[in-house]
Amino acid sequence: MCVLHSHQSFCPTLYPFTYSWGFTDARTSATTSAEAKREHLRAFLKLAVAPGQPLVLVGASLGGAIALDFAAAYPDDVSKLVLIDAQGFIDGAGPMGGFPEPLARLGVKVLGSGNLRQIANKMSYFDKEKFATQDAMRVGRLPVLCEGWEDANLNYMCTGGFTPSVLVPKVTTPALVLWGANDEVLDPKLYAQRFVDEMPDARLTMIPECGHVPHLEKPEMIAKAIAEFVV
Repeated sequence: MCVLHSHQSFCPTLYPFTYSWGFTDARTSATTSAEAKREHLRAFLKLAVAPGQPLVLVGASLGGAIALDFAAAYPDDVSKLVLIDAQGFIDGAGPMGGFPEPLARLGVKVLGSGNLRQIANKMSYFDKEKFATQDAMRVGRLPVLCEGWEDANLNYMCTGGFTPSVLVPKVTTPALVLWGANDEVLDPKLYAQRFVDEMPDARLTMIPECGHVPHLEKPEMIAKAIAEFVV
């Protein structure tokens, strides 16, 4: 199982894999475009997963856009797809991609600032008192402190980001859509059912009293849903 946010056979081994907000060293990459991320993921999976082994690809939030992009490009490589509060109908990398480079770089700095990360931290959870702590914000912000993070994000934004909306109807891989019923980042009323309506083979499970990151806020429930789907 490969988890994107930040796979396996039916007796799963988890390979954590993240983009932009992970710890992959992007300084040796000429670009961090959507296409480059897809091919980097495929190269990683070729090393990590035995040939012919069933792969369950899990994508949360922006990781959902990456998972959709990968499943559309390489359908034979993915046996099942799990989308957790996934970005599937918002294309691009935000308005900063069209800004002049100095202004876009300033926007990236603001994006990684502690104050903005704490706002995003609070938006991510239903039980804010328990989960949206300063420690949670600090842990989530660790990638910002890595060398090369600013340049990698600037390059990703300026190359256009992902366009998952055109891919959703084309992904025929069996998919499980998991969604926090109280998501303040991606409104479930706008997006959750739409995956089921537009994907050829998808089912939806709503997670009650849960925000944008059910895998963090309700991990036991998410693990149980994925296990049942995979088996």
